[in-house]
Amino acid sequence: MKSLLGLTLVFIVVIVIISLPLKQMKFLVPLIFILFSIILFIISTIVGQWEGMQLGVISASLFIVSPVSLILIFVLQQLKFKK
Repeated sequence: MKSLLGLTLVFIVVIVIISLPLKQMKFLVPLIFILFSIILFIISTIVGQWEGMQLGVISASLFIVSPVSLILIFVLQQLKFKK
């Protein structure tokens, strides 16, 4: 369970770090990761067995993290405009 939490936190940091330097497509990066997580989940059902379960967990983590990072990016942008 600790590794899943760590993986989720790493995904949040990676998505936010990738999104911050972009000016126009800042909100597009989390949406791309949502699409990637859905594709990864479909692949995990095809692979099956233990490898498929691992891919399913990673895709679920990405699916949860993407909206959270989208909210975090929005809040950071609003704080930036207030300054």
